[in-house]
Amino acid sequence: MSALDKLKGEWSSSRRQIAENSRLQVALWAIAYIALFYLILVAMDFKESLIAENQQLREQVVDQQRLENGPDWQQRVATTQSALDALSKNHLVAANEAQGRAAVQAILGEKVSDYDVYRPQISVSSAPLAEPDSGLIPVQSSVKGRLTGDKLFALIHDLESGQPAFRVTSITVRSGKGKDIGFEVLLTAWATPWGGA
Repeated sequence: MSALDKLKGEWSSSRRQIAENSRLQVALWAIAYIALFYLILVAMDFKESLIAENQQLREQVVDQQRLENGPDWQQRVATTQSALDALSKNHLVAANEAQGRAAVQAILGEKVSDYDVYRPQISVSSAPLAEPDSGLIPVQSSVKGRLTGDKLFALIHDLESGQPAFRVTSITVRSGKGKDIGFEVLLTAWATPWGGA
């Protein structure tokens, strides 16, 4: 007896058992329906992922066409350039480090004089190399003296909003006589690379 004959015999025996047993028929139909339901779910999930991917590609194409065909890209370039020009006004421009440090010293001296700082001390440190990300050179300085609290806050605001703009990195306040308080403010001004003037 060959293997094919054995298979035919098993198949006819299985068909007979299925035909005679109604519970087995129901179980087989349930397995078939579950398998079909699973295949439908997989197909629907695949279809949804294709639709989402297609939608994303369409949005990218529309964005690219809008950028290419939009009349306002030149306006955006001009707006960006004017913003960069405005930012550059906040930076110190000097021919060399000595002139940059002298400019910081002069600006701080003028501000100290404007706010009548008592016993002012101004120091400007030597500038390190330019920062690799921005290309700007940080020029650090400190101002010490005595002022009333409201004048100190006004001085700090003036330094932060002036040209060039100073960034306050630290403030130390000590008690003083009367309304005056002792203070030390550490500042950083950003300079364009030396020779950029």
